[in-house]
Amino acid sequence: MSEAYRSNYYTEADKVLYANDSIIDYRVDQVLTPKVEFAIEHSRSSKKTWLDIGCGVGEALSVAKSYGYDTLGLEPNVMEAEYAAKRFGVEVRQDYISKDTVSKYRGQYGVISMFSVLEHVPDPNHILSDVSAIQGEGDTLVIEVPHFPSISTMSQMPFPDFVNRMMHPPLHLFLFSLRSLEGMLKRHGYKINAAWLFGQDFYEMISTLGLFAPAMNQSKLLSALSPKMSELQAVIDNHNLSDEVLVVAERI
Repeated sequence: MSEAYRSNYYTEADKVLYANDSIIDYRVDQVLTPKVEFAIEHSRSSKKTWLDIGCGVGEALSVAKSYGYDTLGLEPNVMEAEYAAKRFGVEVRQDYISKDTVSKYRGQYGVISMFSVLEHVPDPNHILSDVSAIQGEGDTLVIEVPHFPSISTMSQMPFPDFVNRMMHPPLHLFLFSLRSLEGMLKRHGYKINAAWLFGQDFYEMISTLGLFAPAMNQSKLLSALSPKMSELQAVIDNHNLSDEVLVVAERI
């Protein structure tokens, strides 16, 4: 897995998707700012320190910094770590959280975030154990992971040769129900204070169907549905069938 994330293929793809000056401001404003604000709203920690594990190109760190947090990011991909430092002026270390590094970070961070991290690691419980050893009572853990059941995953399950995003092996190894997250976090000394479900399910469902019925991509049906995509996604979100979940948990 470590080799995959350091690979040229992964790096070049992320230059287009994330380390891209033409879209980075949009992503910060429209994608990461609402998530960080949600985390701050539901955090009860008095410490204004934020550690982002798997920080990527530093989008979340830039928002946390703008809210007055002292920040640090951990990111193994060299290109992303360098981009974050240059673009946002945040400190990023090419480091992992493990039993060998826990002592370096213990007691320092009122907020620890892992946006789109746990689904990528072979043993999510292991990293949660290490993170819980860093934090103390009242500290905040922010986790975003792919959610199941969701319309995205259920629309792709009948077509395993065409899975995308949420069920993309070997990069996504796990999907998480809210109940499973609650159980895992409780095991490591956390309780969930707030959960936010959202996603791109309607888009994913239409895209998957379009692979098998190409005429749909030019159809009046798609033309009629496309302007309503946000409203239709809101219905999915309101029924807890979104493909992403963001939880804010408290160390107890």
